[in-house]
Amino acid sequence: MFIFKVNILLMLLMSVVFPCFSQTSFIRFRNVSAVIDPDYMDNARVLADLDRLLSDFSITDQIENITITGSASPDGYTARNQLLAEERALAIERFITRNYPHIDNRLITVHSTGEDWEGLRQMIEADRATPGRTEALWILHSTPTGDEKRNQLRQIASGRTYKYLSDNMFPSLRGGAAFMIFFKEDEPYYNATPDPVDGTFNNAVSRTSYYGMKPGTTFFDDEASREKMLFAVKTNLLFDLVTALNVELEAPLGERWSLAGEYIFPWWLSESRQYAFQLIWGNLELRRWLGYREHRSKMTGWFGALFVGGGYFDFQRGSTGYQGEFAIVAGLSGGYAREITRDGKWRMEYALGLGYLNTNYREYIPRFGYDDRWHLIRQKTGKHTYMGPLKAKITLVRTLNRKK
Repeated sequence: MFIFKVNILLMLLMSVVFPCFSQTSFIRFRNVSAVIDPDYMDNARVLADLDRLLSDFSITDQIENITITGSASPDGYTARNQLLAEERALAIERFITRNYPHIDNRLITVHSTGEDWEGLRQMIEADRATPGRTEALWILHSTPTGDEKRNQLRQIASGRTYKYLSDNMFPSLRGGAAFMIFFKEDEPYYNATPDPVDGTFNNAVSRTSYYGMKPGTTFFDDEASREKMLFAVKTNLLFDLVTALNVELEAPLGERWSLAGEYIFPWWLSESRQYAFQLIWGNLELRRWLGYREHRSKMTGWFGALFVGGGYFDFQRGSTGYQGEFAIVAGLSGGYAREITRDGKWRMEYALGLGYLNTNYREYIPRFGYDDRWHLIRQKTGKHTYMGPLKAKITLVRTLNRKK
């Protein structure tokens, strides 16, 4: 099914005068067709609404220009899609001039953008469940021709991405034209808020008015796009599995940087089993988010980072234990973060880190004394340094946002 979008961009008055007339209406076309069929789907209702608008001389006399911009789905072949987009835009023009001869055809301008790649980009941005979403957005941004875009999109995720686009997005993009109305500069338009007493519209303003969206764009109600991320709350599930309770906060610093602070605080002690797992540890990590960022959510994708940290520890299992006076670490880490819910607020993060550790420690043996208390008998002291893997993280992330 090819769908021909007609975004009727009216004066705000229309939303009250014609409450049944939506700002976004659709004239739907059958597959590979440029013929307006009133009996197809809900075309009859849409055409009736359009007739109510264009038959009102008090409104149409204010029109300075009508612009129709045709587009087609990115599916198929570029040459065919470009021709089909032109034919559908011309079909709308012919429909208007034939049925509403009082509208001067010199006011109507017809354009064609061919394949609606911009509409597809916006749909992928809005749908965070798209497989290979980041790679798809990068292809749409960087690849010059339609045929090359299609070929590369088919390679993502073993074809799952293109199938997802075909099933969920291409049907809404199959044929479209943004229908824009420009009004004369010296004619008034009215806001859509009636007077609370008599219901009239008395707030007239004299200026050129342009309502609606640019040609080729698509309407979405993307809640996440209207929110600003404040910070993210995180926990490393690997540490949680071994009862090493931990929490991390990360805040964005622009589009490409973020700063994270991690606190690890298990404090378990079982004297009867001669077991101690006590740790007070903190890390700070400065991250640089990599790759194309223009259409990506903050703090997602690949990153590289520099981290420093330190803390105290007491580890005992069985007859021997080790206490650290103060350990310090520093190193480099890298990883990947991705959204796991449609609104992008829940995420998963995977990271590894390499670095340097230095600590002074005491080795001890626990002994139960005559005073019915445990005593730690120091055996030796030492200094330990280490270079190698220091981090392994599978982290659950929840972002906290506020309205823009």
